[in-house]
Amino acid sequence: MTCHLYDEEREDFREHLDFILHRQNEEWHAIDTEGWVTKRKYNQQNFAEMQENFFLEREKSFAWLNGLLNPDWEKTYTTEYRTISAGEMLACWVAHDNLHIRQLAELRRHRIENITKPYNLGYAGDGNSNFRSYCSTGHI
Repeated sequence: MTCHLYDEEREDFREHLDFILHRQNEEWHAIDTEGWVTKRKYNQQNFAEMQENFFLEREKSFAWLNGLLNPDWEKTYTTEYRTISAGEMLACWVAHDNLHIRQLAELRRHRIENITKPYNLGYAGDGNSNFRSYCSTGHI
């Protein structure tokens, strides 16, 4: 996942948001997130190095975002697949991070279930039913 986040940080969200805001005359480049896994040998990469690479790219993204002067979040870019606004791209960037945080939490839960067998973790709750009920009340 770290290699994926590193590549996405460099080649997708920041880059494509820049296309929308500043580079309307350039051609949107395609990404191949599934192909990158094998082409870039994700499973052979050093985790600590890739984590550091991702952190460095994220710092570049923060600096870039902080340097934007009055961005037009309604500005759109049309590709052959769709039209997307700058605001939508930024929101998707944040949601993409959250997607992977959720995946990591689910992997952690699965690991805990495996290492605590034969004990049942039902008493801990699954976090979904109560949370969904709380969200449906308009608190979030």
